[in-house]
Amino acid sequence: MLLGYEIDRVEKLGADQEALVSYMANNASVDPAADALQLDAPGEVRLWEKLYALAQKLPGLKDEERERFEVYIAEKRRVAGDFDGSTKLYAAASSHSKDSYHLRQYAQEIDKNKKLKGLVGPGAPPLLREYFLLRPGSYDSDLQRLGEPASQKRLASSVASSREIGEGHRILLGDLPAWRKLGMGLGSSLATGPRTSALRADEIRYEGWEDKPPSVPNILVTGLRGRRFTVRGTIDQGAAPPDFGVKARSPKGGGEVGVAFAITRIVPDGGIVRGAPPVTIAYAALVGDDRVRLVKIERDGEHKIHLTDLAQADVGAPRAPRRSLEVKVEPGTVSVTVDGKRAQLPWKPDGEGEGFAGLIFAGSGYASFSKPTIEVGR
Repeated sequence: MLLGYEIDRVEKLGADQEALVSYMANNASVDPAADALQLDAPGEVRLWEKLYALAQKLPGLKDEERERFEVYIAEKRRVAGDFDGSTKLYAAASSHSKDSYHLRQYAQEIDKNKKLKGLVGPGAPPLLREYFLLRPGSYDSDLQRLGEPASQKRLASSVASSREIGEGHRILLGDLPAWRKLGMGLGSSLATGPRTSALRADEIRYEGWEDKPPSVPNILVTGLRGRRFTVRGTIDQGAAPPDFGVKARSPKGGGEVGVAFAITRIVPDGGIVRGAPPVTIAYAALVGDDRVRLVKIERDGEHKIHLTDLAQADVGAPRAPRRSLEVKVEPGTVSVTVDGKRAQLPWKPDGEGEGFAGLIFAGSGYASFSKPTIEVGR
């Protein structure tokens, strides 16, 4: 019945072109779709451009309707750092408008794009451009000041702060959406490497504080679910890069890093129940300097997190700080390959072993995970 209602609703909407175009151009309808697709600013631009291309196929599309699309896409392009593309859309909107106020406004926006391109365009200092992508509402005057030599320390601090990943915050690792769901609190910090948009980065950086080691691991959960996974990427457990460090400047390496899987019930359901039996919320393969350990992660009735070692194996001392990592999860077995050396760990999950996959960091020191890819098996 519900499907029939929706089909009837769509048919009526399609028969009324003016209502259809209004619906298509309404960001209240389109932006939630972008959120559901986990898009960053460039992805939102592509979505809106596809929608506009569809609208242009409708007969008799009015100039004011074209103008509305073009202005909105121009704004989105600016947020994405595409100032030439934004200018092109504002110019197109000008050609479809006869309103003198709108024409003056679009001319001002084009001038603003010229200034922004000179300040934070593709040829600008990378850190200053990243600052704009993270904070696209910044004033020109602020960007000018941050570009001065005397402001570089402040600029670096602002960008580093914006790279931090808060609890529940979403990021894009390449095209892979992920959320920080565990590890907030004293003892550690988690951030991305350089961002190419407000959400997108290729690297996750972790710092476990030396003076008060974290008692809870940091877990980033992806939207990929299954019983079989193959996760690949590059890990680094050497000293941190100069632009990273919350508790210590450029903390030394040695943090554990790896893959979490069979993630379920990671967010507590309900309040504290003292004496309640612990529930398993995930398993993980954690790589240290020369060993990998398979752990079970549980949460008790007081919402305290406990890690239990299930198995461990030697993966050889690192020849260099950066090492390739592959973790293959199958029912009964977890295979871990570090720089070509393979270890196989027996795994018997409490249940069926199905859940989400993600990345995990633990212990004291620095660690990072770059360019992760996740394949879900059948």
